[in-house]
Amino acid sequence: MNKFNDFMTKWGNVVICVLLILTLAKSCGTSNDVTRVKKAVAEVSAKCDTISNTTITADEMKELIGLKDYIQGQDKTNATLKASNDAKDKTINGQQATINRQQTTINTLKNNK
Repeated sequence: MNKFNDFMTKWGNVVICVLLILTLAKSCGTSNDVTRVKKAVAEVSAKCDTISNTTITADEMKELIGLKDYIQGQDKTNATLKASNDAKDKTINGQQATINRQQTTINTLKNNK
C-alpha cells in the first residue's frame, strides 16, 4: 500500500489529467458522429423501404407517361413561340432602325435647304 501511495503522490495529478483527457476525447469524439450517421442511415432506409413498397398500376403509369408527353409538347411549343417572338422582335427593331435613319436623313435634307 505504501508503494501505491508513493506512486499516487508522485504521479497522481498526471494520471487524473490523462483520465480527464481520455474522457473528454471519448465524449467529443467520433462516437457521437457515428450515432448521428447511424440515425440518418436508418431514416433513409425507412424512406427507401416506403418508396420501394409503393407500386404503380398500369393505368397510373399510362397516365404519368401521357402527362410527361403533354409537358414535353408544351415545352416544345413554348420554345417555338419564343423563337418566333425573338425573330419578330429582331425584325421590328431592324425596321425601327431603318425608319430612324430615314427620319434623320429627311431632317438633314430639310435643314440643308
